[in-house]
Amino acid sequence: MAILSAHTLPTLFNPKWDHTYIESDDGLKWGCFGRDTGGNKICSANGESAFADCLSYPRGKVSGFPQYAGITYAIDGVCHQAANRILYAAGNGGLDVAAAKGYPLSLILYGAYGLGAKVPWPRLSHCANIHASAGSAPSGGPIVTANKSKSAQLADNIRQIYSQAGPTTDDSTIARQELEALARVQLGEDYDPKKIAAVAEFQRSWRESQQRLTERLKRGDVSPEGYRAILRQLIAETASHCEAILGDHDFERLFGVPAKDAADLLAPPSF
Repeated sequence: MAILSAHTLPTLFNPKWDHTYIESDDGLKWGCFGRDTGGNKICSANGESAFADCLSYPRGKVSGFPQYAGITYAIDGVCHQAANRILYAAGNGGLDVAAAKGYPLSLILYGAYGLGAKVPWPRLSHCANIHASAGSAPSGGPIVTANKSKSAQLADNIRQIYSQAGPTTDDSTIARQELEALARVQLGEDYDPKKIAAVAEFQRSWRESQQRLTERLKRGDVSPEGYRAILRQLIAETASHCEAILGDHDFERLFGVPAKDAADLLAPPSF
């Protein structure tokens, strides 16, 4: 048993975004595409560091982008999604980086555990089987959490979405549920549902455009640099459309960053 903790620190590219990383009290650290020191702890829980380390793989490079915890940067997610996967080894899967700056927009674009990921994703099943066989399956609950802060409420709601999703649950259904959960927490239960439905259409359109762009990258029709530039532009355009629906104030309330900073989700990671 160890204590696993999530940490944040402002990105070097734009301090309105937080980079996230994980560490354990027995000396292991997981940088999630970037720095692994100097941050502020946002949550911690009992867990198994060996199980967390197993979840931090595969690592390497895919289509010209780094991979961490099975998340290929910019394709499947960013540091937030990689950190959430590793944190599944803590608090019975009840811990995530919802308190990180910019996480709400990251969540809506990439999901809690990366595009197309359901619980359990293949690596989670693999690691859980290994550690269950060794008699060290993860156990315990959160020991340091925000006291029903908005980030804690969001984490609870997202965990419920994934616990209720089955193998045949459509990815678009989970994405829409994540957005609706975010809106309830950030904007209130009575916020205009027509506006959230309109935002959901741009969420769906972005994911479809991102998937087509990823297919071009894998065919070699676009370079990694071109992919990142186009995807940043798609994020900027999506944010602009959503800001027009919500207004600048409510956009920032919902997503945690101003619309003009949205594309910096894909800031160059610090390896």
